[in-house]
Amino acid sequence: MMAKSKRESTRKYISQYLTQLRNVRSSLNGDDLKALGIPPGPRYRKLLAELTDARLDGEIRTREEEIEYVKRTLKTA
Repeated sequence: MMAKSKRESTRKYISQYLTQLRNVRSSLNGDDLKALGIPPGPRYRKLLAELTDARLDGEIRTREEEIEYVKRTLKTA
């Protein structure tokens, strides 16, 4: 994709993803969600994906912020 892109900004973003962002993950896992009282199931995948997205967007930076995010999500669900 980088080689085919004609725009420098596009190449820059692809490079940033490949070198930094593709390894960003939530620090919580299924065991953590279970400990928070969430029954196992498909909801885990959705919550973990939302946490990863929030990390990539810079909305969440710490494990504690992830826990608060999950608690807020549970209250609104």
